[in-house]
Parts: sequence; C-alpha cells; structure tokens
Amino acid sequence: MENARIYWSNWVGLLEVTDEVQIQKGLGNARIVLPSVGGTLNLRTLSPQTERRFTLTTEASNIYSSRLSFVYHSGLSQKGWALTLAGNRTVGPGYIPGTDLSAWGYYLALSKEVGTRHRLLLTALGAPQWHYQRFTYLTARDVDTLYRGPFHNYDYGYLDGQRYGNFRNFYHKPLISLSHFWTISPRVNLLSSAYMSFGRGGGSGILAVRSEWNPRASTTRLPLRYDGLIDWEAVRTNNRARRDTFIRANGDTLIGYAANLIHRNSINSHNWYGLVSALQWTLGPLEINTGIDLRYYVGYHYREVTNLFGADFWIDTFNVREGEPLRVVRSDTTYVLRNARLTRIGDRVNYDYDSYITWVGGFVEARYNKGPLTASLIFAGANTSYQRQENFRYRPENQPLRSPAVNIFSYTAKGGLGVRLTDESLLYLSGGYFTRPPFFQFVFVNDRAGNELAQNYDVEKILQGEAGLRWQSRLFAAQVAGYWIRWKDKVLMSAPISLPDGSFTQVRLNGLSALHKGIEAEVGFQPLPWLRLTGIGAVGDWRWEKDVFGVVRDNNQQIVDTVELFVGGLRVGSAPQTQVGGILRVEPQPGLYFALTAFYYDRFWASFDPESRTNPADRAQPWRLPAYSLVDVAAGYEAAL
Repeated sequence: MENARIYWSNWVGLLEVTDEVQIQKGLGNARIVLPSVGGTLNLRTLSPQTERRFTLTTEASNIYSSRLSFVYHSGLSQKGWALTLAGNRTVGPGYIPGTDLSAWGYYLALSKEVGTRHRLLLTALGAPQWHYQRFTYLTARDVDTLYRGPFHNYDYGYLDGQRYGNFRNFYHKPLISLSHFWTISPRVNLLSSAYMSFGRGGGSGILAVRSEWNPRASTTRLPLRYDGLIDWEAVRTNNRARRDTFIRANGDTLIGYAANLIHRNSINSHNWYGLVSALQWTLGPLEINTGIDLRYYVGYHYREVTNLFGADFWIDTFNVREGEPLRVVRSDTTYVLRNARLTRIGDRVNYDYDSYITWVGGFVEARYNKGPLTASLIFAGANTSYQRQENFRYRPENQPLRSPAVNIFSYTAKGGLGVRLTDESLLYLSGGYFTRPPFFQFVFVNDRAGNELAQNYDVEKILQGEAGLRWQSRLFAAQVAGYWIRWKDKVLMSAPISLPDGSFTQVRLNGLSALHKGIEAEVGFQPLPWLRLTGIGAVGDWRWEKDVFGVVRDNNQQIVDTVELFVGGLRVGSAPQTQVGGILRVEPQPGLYFALTAFYYDRFWASFDPESRTNPADRAQPWRLPAYSLVDVAAGYEAAL
C-alpha cells in the first residue's frame, strides 16, 4: 500500500497451488482501480478438486540446499465441502556466500457449496522466512583488480568465530480471505471477497556515529579484513576504546562505553483490511461489470537496537518525547545533548512513526463480444487518503502527533479492441489514460522525520497505447507487440549523495517525465509432444524527457540547496533495454523433464547521478553496463505414489 512493491518471499505459500500466472502488459484488461504502469500480475490458484489427491515434491539446486513441499486435495464431499492443504520448507546457503535462507510456506483453502447458487471459500496463506542479503554493489575494480570475483559479498564477516551478516530480512505476512460467489440468476453474478493481512518483520543494518562508517557511500565504510569481509571484531574494539561519564537531568551519573556503531532492526509491520466486490451482468453479447475496492492500512515503522558490539549503550537523540538533556564528560571535552537517551538492546531508536492509508474506489466496465470482434471500455476512480503519526520527534503539548489527512483523487479510462482475422490470428489495440497518487513517502517532506507535508508534488499522469498481433496453430504460436508510454510528474529520490559536513542525503526529484517505447515478441514451437521451444525478445527506447529541479535537504530536514538537474535525453536506468532469450524443454518419457533457459541482456544503463548533472552542456549518458547472459539448467522427475 505504501510503495506498491512485491516481495516474493511473502508469497512462497502459493508456489504449489498456482494454476496459472497471467501477465498483462501495460494497462491490460484487469479491473483494477489504480493500475500500475508496467502491467498487472494475476496468480490464479487451483480450484477445489473433485477427486482426492496427494503430491509430494523434493528439489535441490545450487541456490538452496533442499526444498520439500506437499499438496493435498480432499476432493468434493457429498455435502459440498472441499479442502486443499499445501506446505513447503526451504533451507540453504544461498547463491552468494553469506546469503543463507530459511523459509516455510503454507496454504489452506476450504470451500463449501451452499445450494446451487452460493459458494463460500475460506483461504489462509503465509510464508514465515528469514534470509541474508547482499546490498553492497561490486564495482569493476572489485572484480577485475582486487580479484574478488562476482560472488564476493561485502555484507558479512565473522564475530566470535561465527558468521555474522549485516543485512538480514525477516518477515511473515499471513493473509486470510473469505470469498462469496453468488449466482443471482443465469445472467447476473456477484463475487465478493473480504480479507485481512498482518505483516510482521523487517530488516537489519547498522547505525553509526562516525560518518565514515556509513555503508551507503561505498564498500569501505565498514572496516574490512584482508579478505574483504567485514571486521566485526574491529567494530567491537572501537566501541570499547573509551569510557565516558554521562550525567542525566536528575543528577544520576553513569560511566560506560557509548557505541560508535550498532546493529539495528528496521521494523516495517502492518495491518491491512480490504473488501472487493464485483457485479457481473450479461446481456447477450454485452457484459457489464461494476464493483468497489475498499482498503484500510496501518503501517508501523521503527528501529530497535539488536547488538551493541561490546558497548554499554547507544546514545539516541531523535526521541524528543522521552529525551532529556544529557551532559557528556570526556577526558578532552564536555558538552550537553538536548534530547538524548541512553538506549540498550530492544529499545527503539532513530525513528518511530505510523502510516495510515485509506483507499475507496470503484469501477464500471462494458465488454462486447460477438463474432470476430471483442471490445472493452473501463472507467475507474479512487480516493487515496494519507496520514502520518509521529511517535518520536514531537511533544503532544507542542503539536499534534498525527498529520492532517491528505486526500488525492485519481482515475482511469482505458479501452481495448480485438479483431479475429482468422481462426489462428488476432489483431488487438489498447490504450488509455490514468492518474496515480504519489507514494506515501513523497507526500511528506521526509516520511521518517516528521509530519511536514510536501508542497511540490502532483499526481502522476500516464498515457499509453499498445498494438499487437497474435497467431496460434497446433504446433506454432507467436505474438509481436509495440508499446508507447508517456509518464509525467513522476517523483523519485536519488541515490545517496555527500554533503560538505561528510554526512549523506538524497535529492528529491519532482516533475520527472519519461517516454517509454519499444517492441516485444514471443514465439513458441512444439513439433513433438515431448519437445517445446520458446523464444523471447524485446527492444526498448526509454528516456527522460526534460530537465528537472531537485531539492537538497540536510539531516535536520532543512533545505540547503535547490539545483537544476539537466537530465533531458538521458536513458532511463536500472533495467536492460534489450532482452533476448529462449527456453528448451524436453520430456523424453512421462514424468521426466530437462529444461534449459538462456537470456542475453544489453543496453543496460545505470541511473543518473544528481551530483554530475548540474552542467547544461554535459548530456553524456550514464555508464552503460557490459552485456551479460544468464543460463539456467533444470531437471526433474514426477512419479505417482
């Protein structure tokens, strides 16, 4: 709800029960109140089975040591009940050293036929997991000059002889839904689903006093051993290098080690409730669909101390509500901190806020299907409400803890036309225009540091169109499509940049406009029942269209500069604009298969660096990554038990 990101680790409970994966590029035909720019992903799970069945699967690869899963279908009972249970367990060292993982997945679906017109479906799924991550990018120097290779990981080391990683993600997001399918009449159907989800977890990292130990700038911000791994022992030694005296406001005196660097968890938990309902009405070749989409979301965001690395406490100066004057007496100096707390393991530090998002939307669709012609038209609208509650930086007697509600209305108008030229070929056109509210973080000056509302944002505006041709026969299938997308008033936060005092910040970029256009093609060929070939290719031309202004703030959220960034004509980075690949699948006998997947990626530019885009005469493109290929090999055997 806050940033529209998909974390696949939350959904591994669906792996064994996914029946079909639908990917609709661009606007597509999905009845979504607020569509995404790139497309829509729809995972269709297995419907209740009429027969009892049990499946057990074991897998192994070089990414995880082992994976065990099962699926059980009870079949449909005489009283209309059906149950599906699925579960999986995954463990392993990860593809990159120091990226160990451990995950569970579960899925339950219980359905009940109520007469001939009603069906109820209760679904519960989740995937508690943890895994270590490699966030620090490798440079060409790391690979070519230091000879550490592409598998090197700067984000772990050893502490007390045990492997200790910097970035660890842990999360569990159970989702429970109750769906009702009602056949009101042969021409009218009502589908409704109420759901709730309770995400709990976050990720780990460091907090440091010394700016040279900030890991966002480069790989050398944490002390490294001779082999390029983190020297956690050096961190502990530094934390215990000096004992200071601390005098609190009530006169209490403490003597101890204040940490220069600690390990913390960044918690991002949430409670999410929703209701989706759609009424379908068939009138001969015309089908009318209308529905609502209601959502309420509360996010809980804070950091907590998890490891002091030998120190006695960490000095936190961000909790204004509970902070107090603290006199620090050192051998060489004495000073007073205004709002300070001596925090220990388990205490909240750095930031603590809640996000409130309410979404009220609806849609109406008309679809016509007769003979070779198919047409659809969809209109949708939604009001998104944002509120933020600050739990650290404000005192209730001085200012409200919760911000005013920010209401942003957005709408969608899209349509499509398909003409079947022959029994084997289809020509289609689609297009539309929609607006989208900025993400939660862009509505506030700094979503981690206060309730101050941003003044210079606008709704994003997207105009796009697509045309394509599909052809399918018994042995051969092909599709080619061209797309054109203009995305205006986009807001981004840049990569971290350095300030004169040695600290780091990000530039807020408002009013970005990008033009995406390209051609995509896919072919499939199955000359024999046991042999299938698939080829995929895509070539894009994605560019930023105009120069923009960026606002630079320091760590106290004060504006230190407003700069014009000359980015018009630069390539959009962070994704390859040329992709070519193929899949070969061979099934020499029932149950046995071999699969080879190979992809080639090129024309991959880095994102532009704001610090190097202040000269109007400099229009050089960002760094272009070397072309690369990925190859996957898989084999499996399925046998009846």
